Amino acid sequence: MYHRVGAVGPLEQQGKYDNIGYDAVLRLNSENKWQVIENEETCAEFDYGDVRISILWKAYCFENEAMAASYDDHSHDLDPQMVVDIFSADLKRRDIQFSDPTDIWTDTNWKSVITDVYRAPDGAASY
Repeated sequence: MYHRVGAVGPLEQQGKYDNIGYDAVLRLNSENKWQVIENEETCAEFDYGDVRISILWKAYCFENEAMAASYDDHSHDLDPQMVVDIFSADLKRRDIQFSDPTDIWTDTNWKSVITDVYRAPDGAASY
């Protein structure tokens, strides 16, 4: 199973900030408000208590030394094109219509297909 994160917060606000890019930065300002900064501009601002930050820690465990070595030497790493290829193969297998992304990082049509097809399980949005 691929790891994925479902939307959280009130249903009416989910999707409101879908246009924020991957390079955006979350910054706490001097007024104790969270600002989302993109391209050196504030694109969203939230009261301190309205933001929940989750930190995920991962431990890397390997079945054997060969698997540990492949992690260290990056011989089995995914790159952006491999990710596109994996999703594209699955979408084609399911006979779902889509266009290859023009840019994996900014193509909103691609993002919509991926988030629509690989939705979080029911109930994930209401945490």
